Amino acid sequence: MNKQLKLWRHILASLLAAGLLAGCGSGDSAQPVGDGATSGGDTGDTGDGGTDPVTDEPDDTPNTAPVANAGVDQSALAGTTIYLPGSGEDSDGTIASYEWVQVEGTSAIINNTTAATTTVSLPLVGAAEDLTFSLTVTDNDDASHTDEVTISLFVEADQVTNAKPVADAGADIVVSTGDEVGLSGLGDDLDGVITSYVWQQSDGATVALENANTSTPSFMAPEVDGFETFTFVLTVTDDGGATAADDVNVEVFSLMVPPENIDAVATPGTITLTWDEVPGAETYNLYYAEESFEGDELANYARRAGGTLVVGIDSLSYELDSPNTITEFYFVVTAVRGSDESDGSEEVTVASEVGILVGATDLLNDTGFDTCATALEAGRLCPIDSFKEQDGDNGRDSEASEGTLEKSGSGRAGFDFFKVDAKGKPLASGAEEWDCVFDNRTGLLWEVKKSSDGLDLQSTASKFTWYINDSSINGGDPGTETGGTSCNLNGDCNTTAYIAAINAENLCGYSNWRLPTVMELTSIIDHGAVQPAVDTDFFPLAQTLLAYWTQTVYANGGDAWAVEFNTGTVGRRARSSEAYVRLVVGELPEEDQ
Repeated sequence: MNKQLKLWRHILASLLAAGLLAGCGSGDSAQPVGDGATSGGDTGDTGDGGTDPVTDEPDDTPNTAPVANAGVDQSALAGTTIYLPGSGEDSDGTIASYEWVQVEGTSAIINNTTAATTTVSLPLVGAAEDLTFSLTVTDNDDASHTDEVTISLFVEADQVTNAKPVADAGADIVVSTGDEVGLSGLGDDLDGVITSYVWQQSDGATVALENANTSTPSFMAPEVDGFETFTFVLTVTDDGGATAADDVNVEVFSLMVPPENIDAVATPGTITLTWDEVPGAETYNLYYAEESFEGDELANYARRAGGTLVVGIDSLSYELDSPNTITEFYFVVTAVRGSDESDGSEEVTVASEVGILVGATDLLNDTGFDTCATALEAGRLCPIDSFKEQDGDNGRDSEASEGTLEKSGSGRAGFDFFKVDAKGKPLASGAEEWDCVFDNRTGLLWEVKKSSDGLDLQSTASKFTWYINDSSINGGDPGTETGGTSCNLNGDCNTTAYIAAINAENLCGYSNWRLPTVMELTSIIDHGAVQPAVDTDFFPLAQTLLAYWTQTVYANGGDAWAVEFNTGTVGRRARSSEAYVRLVVGELPEEDQ
């Protein structure tokens, strides 16, 4: 774009005031209009090498170079004196010096080479010629910048003595398809007036330019594929027939469209969103909540549970921290350029993940009793003044009843369980299919029983004899290897054969499944429930007719301890008898190793 048009008006006013125009062609040298003041020293500059005016400490901020302006090109009669209206600006300091130098053409006399504004005595040449002068400005941190100006000389014999006009087509524009685009041009003439404006399109698909012979034409931004640049040239003509031209670029973007291929990936503690780039988008907005946005406008996102808006995302991905609970999140992304925001993308959903560390925490679950009783009635709300300090008054179950117990998972009373899929990934509590349950309190991972038709390896109907050929566990009696017939392991219906089959499946990502100890198995007993005495939202199809084997042996004979899930009682059984099995993964308590 052309340099400041307003400068022409200041030049003209200065020339008229100094009588320079009247002296053109006289051969006399006009006096300088005035010398530019040269400032030296630091006057509050905070650039590199200076000091902070507030703290008086050295300021390490990098210095910004100054900007020189030698003025607009001019036409002048050979042998006369002209005015060069130079200037300099420094955004973070002051201008320390000015220097004018002639760089091209027959030698002229610069009457003050160190002033911002000066005069030049032009040579008396015999033919038209261009002279070029440069102005270099230096700031108080020794940074400098140079600008040039061209003086076109003409002689008395020339027929054309008209000064060339100046055209300015305006600043470049960015718009969207369908916008009405208004161009705004300016023309200025030092020694006359602008008589005509003509706009012509020089680049881009052809558009219908209305009022093309005025300074302010317009057109409707067309449909584009992504974006396209349209260039328009403004030509101005003055009253002496001289012309000047300038151009402007109009960048047209297609209307913002929703991002595609939205993907949400959950890892423990983090959810990462990615999407495809939208041509022309400057940023992206992310809407998310704990319930779907369907059926309502995105502007109402705050009405949704956990509704959140993240604006100004300048990349194609976003990572947010997720809670240490399994929570379903819904996400929608929009593309933004200026005030143009696209419709929402396709909604995607993902459940946050929590990390499960299978092991042995040495912590115990509570009993599951969250009610109290009187001498005549059970199931009363706690506390009861006449029967204080009952089980339901204390512990995790009591905190759960009061709503003060923090859980990462869910479960009845004080239990804190996660559902886990076949690959070991935690699932939301509402998941309808799962293979294992992680006890967040004890750190143990439990097998989940399947249908009772006997066809599934984890069938809830399968029964086994107690058989462990490990002397550190069996107390010298491995139990009964054969004799069980109530499973689908080709007759090997004993506990060791079942453990081997489950480990071969790498159930839930583990191959170290085992029988639980009696203390471990009783840890999931819920004494606040009966038939079965376990949280069936996590442990469905629990059998109540027979007990479940543990690896704990009975000290005074060839029996082993078993836990029945009718009321949660513990009893001993002959190892040759059949019972159900629910396997576990986790480190054995030290006393059981």
